[in-house]
Amino acid sequence: MGAALEPKLHGVTGGVSLDIRHSLRPERPMKKDFQLRFSAVILGLVTITAVIFAAFNLKKEQEYKIPYDGVWWVEHNGWLRAERVVASSPGEKAGIKKGDELVAVNNRTINTVAALTARQYRTGVWSSATYSLVRNEVPLDVQVILTPADKSLYLGLRLIALTYLGIGLYVLLRRWSAPKSIHFYVFCLVSFIFYSFHYVGKWSTFDREIYWCNVVAWLLQPALFLHFALTFPVYKHFLLRRKWLLSLVYLPGAAILAFHVWIMETRSATELLRWNLDRLEMLYLTTLFTVAAVVFWHTYNRTTTAILRQQMKWVTRGTILAIAPFTIFYVIPYLAGKLPTSLMTVSAFSLVFLPL
Repeated sequence: MGAALEPKLHGVTGGVSLDIRHSLRPERPMKKDFQLRFSAVILGLVTITAVIFAAFNLKKEQEYKIPYDGVWWVEHNGWLRAERVVASSPGEKAGIKKGDELVAVNNRTINTVAALTARQYRTGVWSSATYSLVRNEVPLDVQVILTPADKSLYLGLRLIALTYLGIGLYVLLRRWSAPKSIHFYVFCLVSFIFYSFHYVGKWSTFDREIYWCNVVAWLLQPALFLHFALTFPVYKHFLLRRKWLLSLVYLPGAAILAFHVWIMETRSATELLRWNLDRLEMLYLTTLFTVAAVVFWHTYNRTTTAILRQQMKWVTRGTILAIAPFTIFYVIPYLAGKLPTSLMTVSAFSLVFLPL
């Protein structure tokens, strides 16, 4: 703002402008120092809160066992239809087949996935639930022994979360005043929330907070990374006079979040709609990461300084190493309609290389 005013001051007051500039200079470092201290306090509070929430979430997760029948139920014609039955799951062992319609559990009518989940929790794990089915217009009852859902993946995701947070803190504490260090730390902190927050399905007040924090972090993480790519090590040429364009990076995520909130809070989210929304959010995530990789590659090719070129080489290759396996082995099959498998799940751990 001061630089923009300088021509006007020269034109109007002549030498007075020099005095004004000198009087302003001491204030700028003070203002910047205040902003850094304020940012440090805010980031510290948010970090402590996130760590406490993650620890409490882990405690709740260990207390609650999520009932699992191994069947992907989807709303269809007022009932639930078995779209897929996992091999060797409780549902398959009980005799449930793809295409079966579920009309009741323990003599209670069931027509939504939310109602089924509530009934499963009331039944509890290692307990027998009577599933009333209709198969080819023939009613039948089967006994399903609900087992605890496998949550071993969460441990790996939490290790990724700690890696992000640790690297972010290391960079921030070592290079607090370096350009983009705060931005990089915010990205790492958001990633920590994304990988460490897991709602248990009880939909209590705390569980809802965990759920929405995870959703927001999911949508914010790739936007922050693309923003970082567009401004590191310096602003890209087309942004120098149009920095407002950076806000457009966040618009797709904001639109998806608004839609997500609407379908969840109005209780209009069917299982199929939620699954398609998950796929949309996965497509959004990998698209922004891929665009960021392209931006890094372009920056690397145009860089002439030896040290900076070496740095951009590592940044570019690290980004590709992180997103390529995840995109090829998880995102593409998932978008094609395949439910997550062990191989797909393992490929997600490549994302740990992103902050490295």
